[in-house]
Amino acid sequence: MKRFAIMAFLIMTCITLFSAGYTVSQLCDSTSKYIVKASYPSFEGADFAKVNDDIKSVITTNFNTQVKEMKEMQKDEQLNVVPYSETTCSIFGYNDNFVSVLFYNETFTGGAHPGHTYFSYNYDFNIDGEVTLSDAGWPSSFLTKLADYCKKDITAQLVKKKVEDAESMVQEINPKYSSFNVFNVTTDGMYITFNEYVVAPYYIGALTVYVPDDEVEKMIK
Repeated sequence: MKRFAIMAFLIMTCITLFSAGYTVSQLCDSTSKYIVKASYPSFEGADFAKVNDDIKSVITTNFNTQVKEMKEMQKDEQLNVVPYSETTCSIFGYNDNFVSVLFYNETFTGGAHPGHTYFSYNYDFNIDGEVTLSDAGWPSSFLTKLADYCKKDITAQLVKKKVEDAESMVQEINPKYSSFNVFNVTTDGMYITFNEYVVAPYYIGALTVYVPDDEVEKMIK
């Protein structure tokens, strides 16, 4: 069974442009008609060259797509807003074995409110490439247990916040790997992020579940 190995500490913000061991760069295309920004980390040291290239490639491709879409929108004569898209990053941990980054995008193209999307990037130096949960080789029963665990945890979070009808509003989570494609890992467990609308209404926002290693071990058995 493949195990994830990363540092024990958690780094949850990229607001500053420098932190020990990495820098944050920003792509920007800003005009009077639209704004597109995207930030991504670069880790210090020759050993991080490939992961830095991979992350930059992912974010640059996403950035270019957003710019193209914004330019296409300008053809709409009824457009009465300045659309924007901004991607920021949060670094969960990194060392010689693993890098785990969470990206957050907010895009507004008109309407009642902007859209928000999280996506993650996890790099394993043991295979010299990006990994997903399916690479862990866990049994199929694990997904059903993980889906149940996440639904119960989310329900408990909403009940604690005194959200009306919390117990009935949380949707069933499909027990397949794609349901958990936004994840980040630490040496103590993993964080799974569910985007808006996936398990609860928009006004609830995105939801994150922390699954400790000991709970993962129980699900595998």
